[in-house]
Amino acid sequence: MLIWMRRLHLVLAWLFVGAVVLQVFLAGLAIFDGWSWQDHVTWGHTGLALIALLVLVSAAAGRLPRSGVGWAALPLLGYIGQTLLAGFRFSGPTALAALHPVGALVVFGIGIVVARRARRFLARPGEPPSQLA
Repeated sequence: MLIWMRRLHLVLAWLFVGAVVLQVFLAGLAIFDGWSWQDHVTWGHTGLALIALLVLVSAAAGRLPRSGVGWAALPLLGYIGQTLLAGFRFSGPTALAALHPVGALVVFGIGIVVARRARRFLARPGEPPSQLA
C-alpha cells in the first residue's frame, strides 16, 4: 500500500507543477485576451490549493521520511505565501503585491524540486531511497 501512496505522491507533485503552469496561463489570458481575472483567482483558491494540500497528505500517507514530508509541505506554504502577496494589492504596501508574479516562479521551482525528489521514494518501503533525483 505504501508504494501506491508514494506513486500517488509523485503524480500529485507533477500535477502541482502543471497546475502552476495553468495558473500562469490563466493570468496571461486575463492580461492579453480579456478573460476574467476570476478564472485565475478561482483556480488558485480551489484547484491549486487542493493539489498542494494533497501533495503534503500523500507524502505523510506514504510515510516518507521527515525530510520528504518537509519538502512536500513547501508547495502548500508557497501557495499560502502567494495568496498573502496578492492580498497586498488591496491593503498594505503594493510593492509587496508586485512580488506576486515573482512568487509564481519560486512556487514553480519548488514544485519541480519536490516532484524530482518524490522519485527517490519509489523504492520499496524499508529500502534506502534511490539516488534518481
